[in-house]
Amino acid sequence: MSVALSRKVEPERVVIRANAEAVARFRRDAPEILNLADAAKFLGVSPRVLSENVEPLGIPCRVIGQTRIFSRAALVRWVEN
Repeated sequence: MSVALSRKVEPERVVIRANAEAVARFRRDAPEILNLADAAKFLGVSPRVLSENVEPLGIPCRVIGQTRIFSRAALVRWVEN
């Protein structure tokens, strides 16, 4: 899956804008549960940037041990809102 989202980086803030076609493809092709690297690829940011912005941007995820996991459906809802 290619990265099809654009991002705009402002001082101390990351803004993620979804491409409707990319979201539709992601809904169809991505596994239901994503690791940090796969979620970052979908959002068009590095894993480090995603990890640093989960809480400030309210990106939905769960932590199991020291591992963040992301629900495909929750990410799509978050991007669309």
